[in-house]
Amino acid sequence: MKALYRVCTRGTGIANHLRKRSHFLGVSQVERAEGPFSPLPEKRRVPIVGLTCTLQAPSNDGLRRKSDHAFLVGSTMATFSVHFDGPITTEHRLPLRVMAKTYEHMQRAIDRAYLLDEYGEVWKNARLKDEQYAETEFIAEWPREGGVILDAIRAGAEGIIDKVYGAIRPVFERATQQGLRQAETIQTQIGQRREYVRGMGDRTMTFDQLMENPPENWQNAYSERSIVKEIDQLVGQITPDRHEGSYVELTLQGRRWYPRFQFTQLVAREFHSAASWRELAAPVVVDVKIRSLDSGNKFVRPKAKILVLATGREVVLHLSGEQDFYQLHPYHTADSVRLFVSPVLEAGGYDLHGGDLQFLAVA
Repeated sequence: MKALYRVCTRGTGIANHLRKRSHFLGVSQVERAEGPFSPLPEKRRVPIVGLTCTLQAPSNDGLRRKSDHAFLVGSTMATFSVHFDGPITTEHRLPLRVMAKTYEHMQRAIDRAYLLDEYGEVWKNARLKDEQYAETEFIAEWPREGGVILDAIRAGAEGIIDKVYGAIRPVFERATQQGLRQAETIQTQIGQRREYVRGMGDRTMTFDQLMENPPENWQNAYSERSIVKEIDQLVGQITPDRHEGSYVELTLQGRRWYPRFQFTQLVAREFHSAASWRELAAPVVVDVKIRSLDSGNKFVRPKAKILVLATGREVVLHLSGEQDFYQLHPYHTADSVRLFVSPVLEAGGYDLHGGDLQFLAVA
């Protein structure tokens, strides 16, 4: 329904700003606007604080509910909107679990995007500092009908949303191409990498050399993947067979409105394949101390936790089977052991300071 407006202001810029925001907020009428007003220049927006608007919006029972909303007029609002429709919804309602996970994964994606915007990269297990939480705090709006639409806004967070969009777009494009499949299994790649180290021996690149001159795209791809994996879990909620016919749309506004991402079940599944793509990089030789060895079981492969002496960081060392476990076992109490390993790339990215490694052989 087209919105109607009755805005009492001394500047048409405010009315225009509210008019542009009204569809997103689901507002049917603006009754009153109070605060320090000034017209907004056509070519340059000037932030004005302290504006409060009383908004009317229809509710399920046909009555109109009034609520006060504070705006930073003149500054662009960063927004996200998640729209679920189909069998996953029931009479414009969502299961509590779906709604909770949606907000949870969206907030985590925002947190990772903030770190990327702030520091230029995201490292494994990175966390916000206490004083940074306020910078990523989006305000949730009342859910809207049309299926179910979950909106949230924050002034001054345009750069964060830009990073979220930039991370999702290339993975979404690969997902919509369909037919994406992992060409080689990890086990096949392990065999190929072991053939390589048998041929190269002592000439294999060291981990120190890799750190001095890493592939340019690794850290950026890893940083973006930390955002994408949260979106993957959000949209993955429509993939179970019981939700067949459902879809989810994600709309983002940062410094500009971005094209909407629409995920059907097929696209969501292909998105997961692209986001979880794993491959082994070229082998390197590395000095480590084994912290723990796990022999695994019939459901879980064996693995180890190792301290990489070059970085002083503990990482996971994946083992391909029981034979790898027994090959490493004699060294589990040694001060150090030299290993041939391959970095495990995830969606083309890798964190040199905390990424997983795949065991190939004892050097």
